[in-house]
Amino acid sequence: GKYISIQPALAVRYYGAISERITDVGVSVRKCVVGILRECLAMPSFTKKQEALVRIMLRIRDDEESIQQLVVDTFQEQWFSGASADNDARAQQLVTVVYTVYSNLKSHGQVALPLASNFPPVDLFTRLLQTHNRYAVIASA
Repeated sequence: GKYISIQPALAVRYYGAISERITDVGVSVRKCVVGILRECLAMPSFTKKQEALVRIMLRIRDDEESIQQLVVDTFQEQWFSGASADNDARAQQLVTVVYTVYSNLKSHGQVALPLASNFPPVDLFTRLLQTHNRYAVIASA
């Protein structure tokens, strides 16, 4: 995992093997994979960003609370933190990732309209809003 941040070319080369482990039975393995994928997302040359974001988003339903929090933190950082000159690209990426998650789950009969709160993007956005509201209360105090 640490070599990927040192040598970004390895990120794409080993992405398949790494991303498959995001559903591993071991909590520490899943945490490590989310951490590695977060490092990959920070690399401008990483070509599998949307696929990685889809895989990470699906972990919002993980049994482990710390992994759920890593997912929230990842999307907070990726889409909603700091000013960006490229907000259109962020918005496009958000829509594409949410649609991909919906399409994948729908094709397996796991989701239907109207979307329930257990749909990963709905759950994620609910948690992001709760986090944002918590920070807004602290900042106004």
